[in-house]
Formats: sequence, C-alpha cells, structure tokens
Amino acid sequence: IVAPLMGNWCFCYGTAKFPNALETAHRLSATAGRMEDPTLALIGRKTTAQSRHFMGRHEEALVAAGEALALSWRKIPLHYSSAPLGIPTAMRLLMARILWMRGEFGRASDLCAQACLEAQDDRPMAICHTLGLAAIPIALWNRDYAACDALLDTLERHVRRYSIGLWQTWALNYRAVLDLLACGDGG
Repeated sequence: IVAPLMGNWCFCYGTAKFPNALETAHRLSATAGRMEDPTLALIGRKTTAQSRHFMGRHEEALVAAGEALALSWRKIPLHYSSAPLGIPTAMRLLMARILWMRGEFGRASDLCAQACLEAQDDRPMAICHTLGLAAIPIALWNRDYAACDALLDTLERHVRRYSIGLWQTWALNYRAVLDLLACGDGG
C-alpha cells in the first residue's frame, strides 16, 4: 500500500496538484497510524509539509516540517521512498523559504546555510535542490548578487560534474535572471 500512495503523492506533487498531494499525504499518515509504522508517519509529515508549503499554507507547513525534522534521524528504506534528498535537507530548505517569506531573513539564511552544508553529505541531487529551491532564490530576494553568483557557480559545477540536465536548465535560467537584476540595479 505504501508504494501506490507514494507514487500518487509524487505524481500530484510533480504536476502541481497540491490539494491532491495533501490528501495523499493525509492518507499516508492515516496508513502509518493503522500500521503503527513510525517511518511511514515521518514520510507523512514530510509530504504534508511540502504539500502545504506549495499551497501557500506556510504556517501549517512550518509546523509539519519541524515535526519531520525532529524525527529525521530515522532512515527511510528505499522501498518506501527514493526521494532525491534526505528529509533533514528537504525540511531545512523548506523552512528557510518560509522563514524568509515571514521576514525572518537572518534565521532563513542560517537555516539555508545548514541545509547547504548538510546537502554536501546527502545525495548528489540534494545540492541541486538546496541551491535551486532555497539558497539561490533567497540570495536573489535579498539582492545579494555576489552571493548568488557564487552559489550559481557551485550549482553549475555540480550539474556539469553529475550531468544533471534539468538543473543545468535551472542554472542557465537563474544566471539570466541574475544578469538582468544586477544590470537593473546598476551592479
């Protein structure tokens, strides 16, 4: 039952059907309760946090992400989830984005830095996600173009090293945005 639920959540999340993803996350959590499976419960918290965040329900997402992070010492078996990054990294990058939106720029930057450090010891895709979904956007939002340029250099080197085509496109697009913004701000 876990694999079909995870497959459905990934499909809904990946196609931006976030209400459906949230419904599936709740089904994962309910299944975890019935099976008394703490690992599945952790996946339920993670998927709930991610779904709520992209639905704009940031406060609820922050709570769920904190709960998942607190339990993230538990390792997820591959047959449960082949996620491209570990739960600690995923939850820290999500929380950093939310904290930035709340105006907590210092806390957001600190949490993002933790996620970036942690991503170095995670799977290769973790660096892509952390840089592309948190560190680079936060640097752009803060108008810290020098930091953004350095982060983009790191992402570009990483995606060339591992031949990660999707993130090569993201890096090219971020580079264009950075060039446009830096020129527009006179820098």
